[in-house]
Amino acid sequence: MKCLTMDKIMDTAQKKESLKVIKQKIGDNQYQEAFDQLAVLASLDDDFILQTKYASLFKGITDHLTTLKKIRVAVLATSTATHFIDVLKFWLAKEGFIAQIYEAEYGTIHQCILDPQSQFYEFKPDIVCLFTNYRDINYELAPGSSLEIVEKSIGAAVNECVSLWRTLRRHSNAHIIQNNVDLPYHRIFGNYETTPVWGSAHFLRQFNLNLAKALEPGVSILDMDFLASVYGRRKWHDSRFWYHSKHPFALDATGLVAHELAKTIGAIKGNSKKCLVLDLDNTLWGGVIADDGLEGIQLGDGAAGEAFVDFQRYLLKLKERGIILAVCSKNQEETAKEPFLKHPDMILKLEDIVIFKANWKDKASNIKDIAEILNIGLDSIVFVDDNPVEREIVKINLPMVSVPVMPLDPSEYVDTVSSGAYFETVLFSEEDRVRSSLYRSNIERAGFQSQFIDLSEYLQSLEMEMVVEPFDEFHLPRVAQLINKSNQ
Repeated sequence: MKCLTMDKIMDTAQKKESLKVIKQKIGDNQYQEAFDQLAVLASLDDDFILQTKYASLFKGITDHLTTLKKIRVAVLATSTATHFIDVLKFWLAKEGFIAQIYEAEYGTIHQCILDPQSQFYEFKPDIVCLFTNYRDINYELAPGSSLEIVEKSIGAAVNECVSLWRTLRRHSNAHIIQNNVDLPYHRIFGNYETTPVWGSAHFLRQFNLNLAKALEPGVSILDMDFLASVYGRRKWHDSRFWYHSKHPFALDATGLVAHELAKTIGAIKGNSKKCLVLDLDNTLWGGVIADDGLEGIQLGDGAAGEAFVDFQRYLLKLKERGIILAVCSKNQEETAKEPFLKHPDMILKLEDIVIFKANWKDKASNIKDIAEILNIGLDSIVFVDDNPVEREIVKINLPMVSVPVMPLDPSEYVDTVSSGAYFETVLFSEEDRVRSSLYRSNIERAGFQSQFIDLSEYLQSLEMEMVVEPFDEFHLPRVAQLINKSNQ
């Protein structure tokens, strides 16, 4: 039997056959192996039937998984969420959590939040998910309504949300996740509906923007409108299910929503990945630098060359938002660095790479070294390599490392890494912006420390100064990040 960690695209029939194998492992009390294979098998794009099968199998092994962290999640919805709960539990488990979930009765958000004696507060959740949709917003304005009327209506809708957040925060320490509204598919005015301020599409988009501006500490937005567009708005809104059972989106989008919500909860709890380890040949450029030379690699010119440039541009943006970039390549170091130093179309420069490993050691060992040098866990690393053999070796030897299956076509590289949602976040601080520089400085200090025998002498040589200041709004994002990090 082939291991399920192998790079392989499976259709629905093949996945159902694999589920039989996993079910047998559960019957043989091989719970951890069954879960590991189930986690690899599941995709956010799988239909609702498969998602419920994953959830059902997971339910039978929940009590036997001792490494998952406990978390309490409350779901308050204006629509039916029952079908979603078990699937969410499974996707939270993929994110490293064993979840106990409180589901409020349909349409009782206000009752739960406004009553401090409600069962909802007795549950003492860590996370509260407020599931709403566009039908909860009074966006029907008369054609030709003035800007003043429109802004007043939007303000009232946003203020209602803010009022609920503040009430909830007075009675609970839970982090709140509020989704924005998914725009409806139907339009009275067609394409023109986005143009006038009183148009429904214009109104709801402005509501989403103002809702984000109104965010307060301890509240995050789940971008439901983005998920609707990813899934396809025509398919997302299935009126049959809304009128029949008040399901707010198509059942087959359940995996997509559960995946994104689980990633958001993981980010709140400090689970996001910190470091992206990159191969070079056929990953950052096309071809092999040692064989093709500087002029022979694909970078800049042609369809593939442009795709590699765009992938590098995406990686640079990740670096600028606080993700550590490292290189792990089987190559001579001098040869591997040549494109960074001499190729005119290279977007990434050597100063963007915190650790550069180019040698002939196996990549699993190099990645372990990178983690030790950075002083981060292996579960904080994502490894990107075009070679399926190298990916498989890392998966087998370092199962904690996330290893996306990279496509053959470099034009799909950005979408592949992005869709994994490895670097989800709910905050951005000044430290995030300069994180690469901080880690580079730490590595330099470690090298400097090795020159000293006495620790006190080393610390004195750094001439460090501590500044103690009152809490302020500027440092709030960083304070929140540290509170949410279990390793601090």
